[in-house]
Amino acid sequence: MLGIENILDIYEQNRSQVLNDENFKMLLNEIKYIKYFIYDFDCLNSNKSYYFYNGTNIVPINVILDSAHRSLNSIQLCCENCNLADAHTLIRKYRDDLFFYLYILYVQSNSDIFSENEINKHEKNIIKWGKDNLKSLNINEILRYIGKSKFAKEAVIKYSLQDSFKKVSENLNNFVHSNGKSFYNKPYNYYSNNNLIKKYVEEIIYEINYITSTFIFLLILIREDYIMSTDYVDSLEIGLNPQEGSQYWVAPFITEYINKKMILISDEWKKYLKSKVSMEI
Repeated sequence: MLGIENILDIYEQNRSQVLNDENFKMLLNEIKYIKYFIYDFDCLNSNKSYYFYNGTNIVPINVILDSAHRSLNSIQLCCENCNLADAHTLIRKYRDDLFFYLYILYVQSNSDIFSENEINKHEKNIIKWGKDNLKSLNINEILRYIGKSKFAKEAVIKYSLQDSFKKVSENLNNFVHSNGKSFYNKPYNYYSNNNLIKKYVEEIIYEINYITSTFIFLLILIREDYIMSTDYVDSLEIGLNPQEGSQYWVAPFITEYINKKMILISDEWKKYLKSKVSMEI
């Protein structure tokens, strides 16, 4: 049997090989970029809460984004150790968290906080979640709800988001449920000896970028104010008149992300968003 020192050497050797591989360096840099983007997006919207039903229920939602960028850090650590099956499993959690965040925004958009009517099942889901008692909601129901909303329905159909999202989800589920021998953690040498490094690295990069891009795309359609720069509010807070039109400025880090990443949605996504929102995208 291997002694504990030899076992540690195996893990450290595996990690060292990963960190010196150009493809893995590219992967890790990509994950770090998205991680810091979600962190900045969380900070930009850290004061947001969910209000409904006469304003008596208030649910803070920033905990979701905080968890999302921490999941990305865990994904980074998995990849540093070549535990790619674990990385895929956490990518599915990252997807679920971002789209539950979207679900809350879409439910809120259909809620009237001044209404005396009984709240609907989706509002009840949010209350249960806020009380740590949400048990039966799954990602498919969330996606159906978002996809049928008046804000996203046209875009979901126009860009075939349901089909492309399903394809990504099926691959993630394969790793979560270990649906075959290819969906387990393996050492660096396995990928290297079989010329598979580039394939698996590009797969993870695509999944993370696709999920994040789709999230931002659908978020802009429902709450474009979430990408607003702080210039307008900053001016008001110090007693200055905001520069004309500054309420339509987009936060610089989001503009950078949009120009670098969101091409994954479609070559014409930007034109589509410009026709739907007021922000200067």
